[in-house]
Amino acid sequence: MRSIIQKRFRGISVTIQVGRTGSFEITVGDSLIFSKLHCGRFPEPMAVVNQISAIASGQKPETVTEYEESSCVLL
Repeated sequence: MRSIIQKRFRGISVTIQVGRTGSFEITVGDSLIFSKLHCGRFPEPMAVVNQISAIASGQKPETVTEYEESSCVLL
């Protein structure tokens, strides 16, 4: 996710902080736009990029609600 964001937004600072086990959260400024703890899945990367673009254009931050398809296969 970090590399996708940095490729799309040149010069942006992406900070990674170790959190609780199972957590994956994305904040832009002070706004939480995604929490894996809340929805139980990872976000769709382009949905995150689109939300960051919207915020950079002056729109109010919104929660990302599009998720990656599960790649887990149980046999």
